[in-house]
Amino acid sequence: MNATRYFSTLCVLFCFSCTAPPEKPDSCQAITFHFEQFSCRSADPDPVLLSNFNILIYNSFGILEEAAYISDRDNADSYGTRLFKGETYTVMVAANLGYQLPRMSLEEALGYRYSMAYPDEYSRGIPMTAIYSVTVNEDSFSIPLERLMARIDVSLDKSGLDSDVYYSVTGLQIGACPSSAGLFIPSEEPGESFPEGFSKTGADAYPLETGKKVSLYMLENTSGSSYLVIKASYKSDSWHTKAGKALIYRVKLGPIERNHTYPIVIQPVGNGLGDGSDKWRIDTEGLEAQLHFDLHPAAYNECGIDDDFHIWCDVLPRGTPVTIEALSYEEDLRVADIYDYTIDPDGCGLTIHPRKSGSAVVYFSTGQPLLRDTLAMLVIKQ
Repeated sequence: MNATRYFSTLCVLFCFSCTAPPEKPDSCQAITFHFEQFSCRSADPDPVLLSNFNILIYNSFGILEEAAYISDRDNADSYGTRLFKGETYTVMVAANLGYQLPRMSLEEALGYRYSMAYPDEYSRGIPMTAIYSVTVNEDSFSIPLERLMARIDVSLDKSGLDSDVYYSVTGLQIGACPSSAGLFIPSEEPGESFPEGFSKTGADAYPLETGKKVSLYMLENTSGSSYLVIKASYKSDSWHTKAGKALIYRVKLGPIERNHTYPIVIQPVGNGLGDGSDKWRIDTEGLEAQLHFDLHPAAYNECGIDDDFHIWCDVLPRGTPVTIEALSYEEDLRVADIYDYTIDPDGCGLTIHPRKSGSAVVYFSTGQPLLRDTLAMLVIKQ
């Protein structure tokens, strides 16, 4: 969604001295720009706040004719000048930078990069810019401004998670968050990034749990190197987050253009630990296993020769490799002489099908992270 802000929503004429040569006073046209200021009303940037302006005016030869800086300290709400009638000028406007741009050539202005000191440096308003070609045949102009930052709207859909999974977002952050961008024209070069990008944590991220969106902001980065970091508290019957750690999703954002809004839906499914392939990467280093190893029904068991008997282990985390070795207790009898068996589909147990009386021994062992083993005996009675 592209959104624009106009310098002039109404025309107010002010008289200013002519900047043209005094011998040609009739060739000048009075030009007026009108500015509106708004107060910031939330922790997020006010998208229409305009607090200060730089105006650079270049003639048709690309020569800087005029440069001005209007700050909130001046308490000014308009800017006027006089330009040659019928002439075409390039007007470059930069709002909310908080400082005066140097006097520079048109080429230098087109290559100028704006830098932020920290990722949420927008108390004076989102930086905005415009390049406008003006042919002087009217006494006022409205110049549409584009925001130099993009907005990332994040929402959460947990409907696809298994019923035993607890998943709560604790923080959001822009990774490879650029600290600078081309001021007047886009640049493919991402430049330097903040060590820690724009973020929202704790209470600022909680609206996701109530079905609302949470917005993040970043300077334009058309190189596609930025990504979204989602940190979550997690618990299932197999894993849970370590103290002070988090389950982390990293979602590629792709090219991010100024003055655009990008919707991102966090949509964990199943146990929430599956890999989203080229869409996202999941970092589980902040998790530790719910360790559990329990033999059923018991270490010593009895059954009749006509009864199938099930022996199994409850193993957490799910997916832990389990090795089952079926043995005969009697040295002179093979397993096949006493019983047949069928391994369970999940690989954690087996069902014994007796053939004759005797004793069966089943050895269970597990791999990482459990590394446990045990024996179960089944006495088959005639």
